[in-house]
Amino acid sequence: MPAKDAAPTRDEVEELRRMHLLTTNLINAAAHELSTPLTPIRLQLHLLKEGVRGKLTPEQRWSLEVVDRNFERLQTFVKELLDVARLEAQRLPILMQPTDLASVLREALETYEEPMKHAGLTLKSHVEPDLVVLADTRRLIQVVFNLLNNALKYTPSGGTVTIKAARSGHNAEVAVMDTGKGLTQDQRGKLFTAFGQIYGPDTGAPTGAGLGLFITRNIVELHGGQISVQSDGPGRGSAFTFTIPLARKGEHALAVQSAQPPASAAEGFSRRIRQLV
Repeated sequence: MPAKDAAPTRDEVEELRRMHLLTTNLINAAAHELSTPLTPIRLQLHLLKEGVRGKLTPEQRWSLEVVDRNFERLQTFVKELLDVARLEAQRLPILMQPTDLASVLREALETYEEPMKHAGLTLKSHVEPDLVVLADTRRLIQVVFNLLNNALKYTPSGGTVTIKAARSGHNAEVAVMDTGKGLTQDQRGKLFTAFGQIYGPDTGAPTGAGLGLFITRNIVELHGGQISVQSDGPGRGSAFTFTIPLARKGEHALAVQSAQPPASAAEGFSRRIRQLV
């Protein structure tokens, strides 16, 4: 019998590589196959909502709103799958260039102002001026959107969501804090893993696929930053903090492509598939 801590054999390593490639290809194929029909579905939904196919009754409009909400969920899932596939294949391009952090955060705040208000939440911000970071603007917005969306989902009505940004050495430090449901130590350990959904008596059933924070972490790390979460426990809110390098004077755009494998989504994807079947 081999020793308990014996190194894997060459055949075992090759089998693991083969399974990883197979699962990565499955993620990629699933994402592309799912994305193909989304454009015509979106077009038909738009035509129906605009009344091009005829005036809608109140019942038909309600049904259409249900379809539209679920379409948005499916579209988000497909986009996340595509990002995961690119991360797994080490092909997620990042074009870093000097970016005004305040303008990125302003766009995020403007986008989430109405949803937060509708949910009965107060949205606050404290952003230090003149923070120019070296970042891919589109991906940086994605990171902030994911964190604000997370706070929106897990903060009950009457709560507060605050976003802060300040200089910290050679980095800018951004924090998204909420007065929401908080996290246990075990839940914090699962947050940034692929399909790492958290739920319990206080959080309810999981929403989404559990990919948003996994993608967020990898994007931050591709920028040379780090992300972490703090919570004093259930019912005591959470604080997600990430760093992003400040741009040096005279610095120009820099194209980066993921060169290091992320914390593998393949294993999480396989586990999620097993749960579903």
